[in-house]
Amino acid sequence: MSSSNLVRVAYKKEVTYGVTPAAVKSSLVIDDITYTAVKGGVLGDAITIEYVDTVTAGSELATVSGNAILVDIESGVSTATQVDAAIGASAAALLLVSRAITGTAGDPQVTTAATNLAGGSGDFSTARFTSEKYSGTPETTESVQIRTDRMSSGQVVTGLTVSGGHSIELAKELAIEDFLESAMYNQWDESFTLKTRALTVDISGKTITAVAGSFVTDGLVVGDIIILSGFTNPLNNVPVMVTAVTALVLDYAGPTTMVTGTGGSTAYIRADKLTVGITKQSLTIEKTFLDLSNKALIYKGSIVSGMELNVEYGSLISGSFDTSGNDYINADAASEFASYLEYILPPATTNSLNGSVDMPFITTDVTGSFVQDSFCIQSLKLALANNLTPQTCIGRSSPEDYTPGTAAVTVEISSYLKDANWDLLTRKLTQDSFALGFMVLNSDGWYGFYMPALQVSFEDPASGGQNQDISLDMSGTAKVGANGESSLSIYRL
Repeated sequence: MSSSNLVRVAYKKEVTYGVTPAAVKSSLVIDDITYTAVKGGVLGDAITIEYVDTVTAGSELATVSGNAILVDIESGVSTATQVDAAIGASAAALLLVSRAITGTAGDPQVTTAATNLAGGSGDFSTARFTSEKYSGTPETTESVQIRTDRMSSGQVVTGLTVSGGHSIELAKELAIEDFLESAMYNQWDESFTLKTRALTVDISGKTITAVAGSFVTDGLVVGDIIILSGFTNPLNNVPVMVTAVTALVLDYAGPTTMVTGTGGSTAYIRADKLTVGITKQSLTIEKTFLDLSNKALIYKGSIVSGMELNVEYGSLISGSFDTSGNDYINADAASEFASYLEYILPPATTNSLNGSVDMPFITTDVTGSFVQDSFCIQSLKLALANNLTPQTCIGRSSPEDYTPGTAAVTVEISSYLKDANWDLLTRKLTQDSFALGFMVLNSDGWYGFYMPALQVSFEDPASGGQNQDISLDMSGTAKVGANGESSLSIYRL
C-alpha cells in the first residue's frame, strides 16, 4: 500500500514545449583523465576527486566517502591507465563518475588536492505541496453498435486529458516562483541594477528623498517594491512599496519599525518583477511514488491554467496551481523516468507565511491617495485564470497545445466597515477602480503583490444580528492599469 507522504512532485522548466531538456553533467580534467558525473545537474558539482601519494605504482586504489573520491597513487609514477583502472574497480566511484583517458595513457599522474567537478546544470526541482491531483485521464465513448445478444460492445478511448495541479502553503521557494512564471505567461524581470543614491527616510511623511539622480529616469513606477540598503540604522535596510514617484522623492509603504534617518552609502534596487505576459512557460512534471519500485507518472507540456492565493488573518497563506499538459507517460522502469540519470534538487525548508504577523503592510487608494493601511482587510482571495483552449488534432489523443485567453485576475475581499472605506459604496456604483498592494514577509524571504485597478461589487453593509461586526464582502476584477500597467504584478527578493 503506497503512502501519500511518500509522493514526490518534481518538475523542470521546458525550453521547447512538451520536451524535457537534458541536464548538463559536471566534469573535471585531472592530468590525462576527464571525469564526468554519472547524473546531470548542478548537484554533480559537489563531487570531488583527490589524488594522494600513498602507494607504489601498480597498487592504485580508489575509495569513496559521500561525494568524495580519493585515489591512492604513486605521484609521478602511476600512469593514467593505472589510475583509470583503480576508478573502474570501485563500484562506489562508478556510481558517481565515468572517466575517459583524454591525454596520453602512459603518462605519469601527480598528486592533486580535492577538486570539485564543475559545470553541471538543469536539475529537476522538488515542489512542496499540501495535496496534489495530477492525472492523465482518458475520455471514453461507448459503442452504440446493436448486437443480437443484447451485450454492450464496450467503450473506447477517444481522448486524453492531461491535467491536475497541487495546493501549497505560500513560502519563499524557487518552486513556487517557477509555477508563478507559468501562471503569468512571463519570466521574472531581473534586469534592474543597484542604484547608488544619497537617500533620506522620513517616517512622518513616509517619503524617501534623494539629493541627485531621478527615480523617474530609473524606471520606478507606483506599486514597485524596492530594497533599501546602506542606512546607518539597519531598520531602514528593508523592502518598501512605492506609492508615488517624482524625480527626487518617493512616497512609500513599509514596515512600521523604520526610523527617520540617512546613511553613508545608501542605495536601492527594484525587486525582481513578474507581470502578466504572452510567452508560454511550460514544465515537465514527474510524480514519483517513492515507496514503490521505479514507479512514476510524467506530465509533459504542463502549463499553469489557473492559480489561487488565500490570505486570512490567523491562518497560513494557502494557494493552488492548476495545470494542463500535452503528454502523459506511465513509467514503471527507471529508464522511462523523465529524471533518469539526473539529480533532483531537494525541497525547500523555508517557513510558511501567514496572514497576520507576516504582513507588514496593505496599501490602497480607496480614500483618494495611495497610502498604507487605509482600511482593515480580514481576508483576501486572489485568483488568476488563463482561459486556455486546447488545440486537439486528429491522430493525437491529448491536446497538441493550448491557446491562452484573457488572463482573468479576480479578487474576493472582506473588510470591516470603517470611515476609511466608506467611499467604496460610491465606487461600486460607478465602477471606479482602486489600487491594492501588499507584502508578505518572514525571516526566509518575502513576496509583494500589486494590482493597479480593482473594480468590485458587493451588497450594502447590513446588520446580521446582535453583537456582530459589519463588514463589506467584495468581489471583483483586476483590470489593466490606466497607463497600461499589468493587472497583477508580483515581486520577489
